[in-house]
Amino acid sequence: MTSTTTRLTRYRRPDFLVGAVLALYAVIIATLTFALPGRWQAYKVYLVFVAVTILAVRLVPVEPGSLLRRRVARRTLVGVIVGVCLLMVVVGSGLGYYLWLGILCLVFCDVLLGRATQRIATAPDDHVDEWQESLRNRAHRTAYWVIAASFVVLFFSTYVATEQTRAWLFQGRGGGLWIVSAELLFCLPAMVIAWGQSDPVSEFLSPPRHLAWLRRATVAMVSASLLAPVLASLALPVLPITTQSSVRPSQGRCLNFRATETVGILVEAQLPLAALACWNGRRAVEMYGMNRSDCVQADTQLATTETIACRRMVSTTGTLRFVYTARVGSPFLPFMARVVTLRVTLTRTGRVLQFP
Repeated sequence: MTSTTTRLTRYRRPDFLVGAVLALYAVIIATLTFALPGRWQAYKVYLVFVAVTILAVRLVPVEPGSLLRRRVARRTLVGVIVGVCLLMVVVGSGLGYYLWLGILCLVFCDVLLGRATQRIATAPDDHVDEWQESLRNRAHRTAYWVIAASFVVLFFSTYVATEQTRAWLFQGRGGGLWIVSAELLFCLPAMVIAWGQSDPVSEFLSPPRHLAWLRRATVAMVSASLLAPVLASLALPVLPITTQSSVRPSQGRCLNFRATETVGILVEAQLPLAALACWNGRRAVEMYGMNRSDCVQADTQLATTETIACRRMVSTTGTLRFVYTARVGSPFLPFMARVVTLRVTLTRTGRVLQFP
């Protein structure tokens, strides 16, 4: 009886390459930090960080840990990925902003999947032995037929079934269908390997010492990429609100009001106000910018907004009052939210009592 053995493939890329990538990341982050406007800074830095993290994960070799080496753990991981994919396909647009949670879960599971399979499915030919190459070839053939059958059954049956299923297919269920399609195209061979690979009977070789710090740095980058939106969501209710406002006179007895209130970092939202109000000595009136349609123009980055109040009224003394209140929430932690309010109070004589 022949026992199945696995080995840690030799790291053949130049060691300085990963270090150069990390140095490039530091330069890019520093440039973005000092050169970009504040409201776009955190979001773009995070995107660059995620891109560099993905590249670092691809460059640094890994071997599965004690838990991921077990077949039951690998099959459980594959089951979680399949469950998330089914949820995103069936519910789709019903997830709304919470589609990010599904994407984040898939990214996390894909990282674990690559670690569990040593990324055999995408490794270069000179980085695998004969047994690994045979396993990879079988996995790609199986994945090809699974993808072909899934697409044929899904698209054909959905198109010919009913009018509602055709509408569901054309709409793509809010992007969930396309995300799942990309997941299957790129990760299904690794899922097949994780499902079918037997438990190893020999210990993995110890990694070279000079790669230890690179692996620790990569693990730290992956952890930071996954935790950053969660930490930003937790900080959303306590971070100070940044306000930028200006009041400028217009033609006649009128004033231009401009204001922006920003809350959050990375998971952030901006509530803008651009309005014109005039007065004639008897009452102040709104010319534009203080209507219900003006209270749905929030600019968000990885955040959700919900309008709570949008009221405009003129009191018996002729004072104009406008209130715009919105709840800013996080799609990653739905129970974390912050209420932001913009106010305008203008008297009949043109005196600004409150703004913003």
